[in-house]
Amino acid sequence: MRLNRRGFIKGAVFTAAAFAMDGCTTTKGFTYPTVTRVVPRFRKPGEKLNIGVVGVGGKGWSDWVPMFEHGENIVALCDVDRGPIDRGLKHIQSKGGNPSAVKCFSDYRKMFDVCKNLDAVVVATPDHVHAPAAITAMKMGCSVYVQKPLVRTIWEARYFEKVAKTMGVVTQMGNQGSSGEGFRRNVEILQSGILGEVREVHVWTNRPVWPQGIGRPEGEDPVPSSLD
Repeated sequence: MRLNRRGFIKGAVFTAAAFAMDGCTTTKGFTYPTVTRVVPRFRKPGEKLNIGVVGVGGKGWSDWVPMFEHGENIVALCDVDRGPIDRGLKHIQSKGGNPSAVKCFSDYRKMFDVCKNLDAVVVATPDHVHAPAAITAMKMGCSVYVQKPLVRTIWEARYFEKVAKTMGVVTQMGNQGSSGEGFRRNVEILQSGILGEVREVHVWTNRPVWPQGIGRPEGEDPVPSSLD
């Protein structure tokens, strides 16, 4: 292919710009850091996974505890509040696990620096940490289970997808209803054709079950001494 002067200059300028952005690429008007492929660790069918948890209490608790109770290895717990971590360690011990084998952190970046044996990571933090923590985990070759919302911005969504595809990891957002037996059975019935062609669907819901439009409570709560 012949390259004219205009094309050569255009290519040179683009290359220089990429180096100036420290290994960044631009797609559809968005600039993304370059992603270096890391091969995820191979696990044979039935082999236990080493799981790290970012966001131990609240919704995170209902995510990682069933994983632990179904036999997976919880090897790291990370939370800015030490309280949920301590409760988690006690729960692991109460179920016959070894809490001393679990590394504990208040900063997920330190967890990733130390724990190089992770296969998967659960992210159940406040929304603004979802994408940064999950993307960092995926770049290490870890599959991720991330609570909703998966991301906050279009940039995060596109970069999340780019990293997931490049790394070849498994990702899932925390919509537990989609994993339930009832939901899956409904899908099987619909796809089997036993109902014929479905032309109309009616749905009822009792949500939200919690009060809406409540103002900010008066006063304030003290900052827990266990909060980093």
